[in-house]
Amino acid sequence: MFPKIHELKFLPLLIILILISSALVACSESVDTDSLTNENNTLESELNIPGPDPSEIIDSVSEFPPVDRVEEPLEIDIPSFGKLGGTPAIIDLAEIVLLDDSHSGYGLRITGTIPTPCHELNIDIEEPDNEDQIQIEVYSLSEPGEICIQIIEEFDTTIPLEIFDPDINKLWVNGEQVTKIQYHRSG
Repeated sequence: MFPKIHELKFLPLLIILILISSALVACSESVDTDSLTNENNTLESELNIPGPDPSEIIDSVSEFPPVDRVEEPLEIDIPSFGKLGGTPAIIDLAEIVLLDDSHSGYGLRITGTIPTPCHELNIDIEEPDNEDQIQIEVYSLSEPGEICIQIIEEFDTTIPLEIFDPDINKLWVNGEQVTKIQYHRSG
């Protein structure tokens, strides 16, 4: 009824001829782009879509003069931090500790991060105000325009608090009150 596979010698040749002729027919057909454009214009006019005329948009844009330069330099007011101005440090821990080098002296242990290894850690300690609050600002400074590896630098430092009395003073670091007091000795 059906021919056996070994009797179909010309089948591969027939398949190749069919594929080539199909490719030739597909490549020979051309698309009339003018008719497509006319069909799109007809479709838009039939839909009656509201909106501005494109020529009006172009005319309104041409009313503005081209911008060649900025008249005045743009000044951005970036708040400075600390007495010298700088970047606030990120504080992970601020605790009051007893110092090893004095019998009753206190210190402030601060751990945190600054933006890069090129930033220098700075700490400003204010005198107690009228409410016996001591304000401490922890920040970093760097040379403007200095090229530096962009990696966060960790710090862990303890500074002596010569004017601190835990029974009287309240301690604030970068606007946050320090309430934790560790009574182990730190050095």
